[in-house]
Formats: sequence, C-alpha cells, structure tokens
Amino acid sequence: MRHLLRIAKHPRALLDSILTYPRFLGMIKPRLMTASFEQIAAVQSSISVSYWPARMECPVGARILAVSPHADDETIGAGGLLIGHKDVSEIAVITIFNGEGGGNLASADGAKDYKERLITKRRDELAAACKYFHGQIIGRFDIPDGAEPADFRGAAAKLRELVRAFKPDVVVLPNFLDKQQDHQTTNRLWASACKDLHCMILGSEIWSLHVAPNAYFEIGDTLAIKLLAIGEFDSQLATVDYLRLADGLARVRGFQCPGVARRSGAAEAFFAMPNVDYCDLVGSFSAAQS
Repeated sequence: MRHLLRIAKHPRALLDSILTYPRFLGMIKPRLMTASFEQIAAVQSSISVSYWPARMECPVGARILAVSPHADDETIGAGGLLIGHKDVSEIAVITIFNGEGGGNLASADGAKDYKERLITKRRDELAAACKYFHGQIIGRFDIPDGAEPADFRGAAAKLRELVRAFKPDVVVLPNFLDKQQDHQTTNRLWASACKDLHCMILGSEIWSLHVAPNAYFEIGDTLAIKLLAIGEFDSQLATVDYLRLADGLARVRGFQCPGVARRSGAAEAFFAMPNVDYCDLVGSFSAAQS
C-alpha cells in the first residue's frame, strides 16, 4: 500500500502531464512551419546526393577560386584543401564584404576610424593567410557587413568578369544552407552572376554545419598548417575561437571520411555539385525566403 502511495499522482499533476505535449508542440510548430515547400525541397535535394560521400583526391582542379564572404571564410572552411593544392593548382580569392562587423581591435577600440582600421587589418590578415596556400587576391567588393549590394546587378557583372578572367574549374563557397546572412547573400550573388559557367562548386562548412556533405578532403597532413593560417586572423580570434572549431570539426569529419585509416585522421567536408545544379538550388532556396 505504501508503494502505491509513493507513485500516486495528484490529479492536477496528471492533467499537467496530459497538456505538456500539446503545449510543447504549440511552441515549436510555428517555427517548423516557417519553411516553405521550396526551401524544404532545396534541402531534400542536397540530401539526396549525399548518401554515398566521396573522398576527393588532389588535385581536385587546376584552378581553384574561393569566393569568400569575409576575409577568413576561405581559410576556416577550406584552408586544408587550399593548402593541399598550393603547389599543384592556381588558387585565387575574391572577398565580398569588407569585414567591418566582425572581430575586435582592442588597440583601436573607441577610435573614430575604428571600422576603417578593422577593414585594413582584415585585409592584411587575409594576405598573410594566403601565403600558406599561395593564393592571389584577385578582387574585393568591400560591401558593408550585413548589407545588400547597393547595385546588385553591377556587383554581379563585376563578379562575373573576375571569374571569367580566372576561369576556375573548382569554386569554393560557404554552403548555401549556411545561416549567416552575408554567406547567403554571397551565394545569391554567385548564382545571379555565374550560373551558366562550367565548374564544380564545393560548399564548405563554417557557421551552420550542413547535415549531409557528399565529399570529403583528407587534411591530416595539413591541419596543423591550416590552424597556423587561421591564427593569422587575430582580430577574429579575439571574439570567436575558430581554432577550436576548425580542429574539432576536422577530426569529426576525419572519422566520417571514407578511407581514412582507423577513422582517426582529419578532413574537410563539402557539398559538391556542378555549378548549374548548385545555382538552381540557391535560386529556389533564396526565392522561398523573399
């Protein structure tokens, strides 16, 4: 009898337990339903090509272009791949945003020209990081962080001109599902400017870890150098521990990378797709958000 008394519930507690689940659903259902059918279809399309991930071998291309929203995205997302190709491929970088909204310059905090100093600092950091993978910076758009290009068509035309001059066969971008606003704007700009160009897209991981990468590049031999390259961005490391992110994620992806001995290496994961198909996904996903 005492055992039964211990587990008996007050009627109010029973009522609360019955209502809890519907309340929970009431909280999350509106968020779940904010995605449109087009957005869901784009995500499903990306997953459908990811069931059998491939291990990429060097060289993945003769000319590799990193279209980087901010100075550091190319190194955090694909630094190992770029370093692994420094002696076998021509590598170029284009930055879209000026970087005024990220990181910290303690020495200039409060100064009237703080943003200008930060922008200059980030340019210098990128130049230093590019030395690790012999990358040449072929274009800067200097769009303020968080802003749409004032002349979107003009920016797209400029991007197209730069890309056609370099003639990449592989282009690295943050994955189109990345939730960072400037990363998504960069993808829209790319899709508007370069959809008809023949190249392979490698969507990298930075802020949002896309669930279903379909290509891996083993970076066990270059991870330490990648971390040194990321270390050049000390203005950014002042606010975010990108070194810990890059090291931890590389080891997790090394476990998943096909063919790595004992699953104990390091790798970078990408969403790889022909450019025209990738741009179709970007277009449908972006249209659903507007």
